[in-house]
This record gives sequence, structure tokens and C-alpha cells, in this order.
Amino acid sequence: MIPFKGSWIEFATDINSVMYAYIDRKKKLPVTTLFRAIGFERDKDILEILTC
Repeated sequence: MIPFKGSWIEFATDINSVMYAYIDRKKKLPVTTLFRAIGFERDKDILEILTC
């Protein structure tokens, strides 16, 4: 995503199919951590998002 104002968020996968989010091209964190930070608490909720 490229915002008009604010931070950039980029998504990428590695060779092991692990998905990461990069914030402002600096901080790399697993996508599951990002989802938990925005309110998805249960593993089931996160799996529903990633498998659709």
C-alpha cells in the first residue's frame, strides 16, 4: 500500500512461504503479528483472512 500520508506497508513472502509486512521499508514483522496488533485475536480469525 502506498499512502498519501503516513507509513508505507509492503507485503512479501520468503522462500518458505512465510508472509511478512515491511513498515516504511525498515521494520520487518510476520503478518500474523500485524493482524494481532489491529485486533484479530484468535488464530482462527487470522487463518480465515489468509485462506480466502
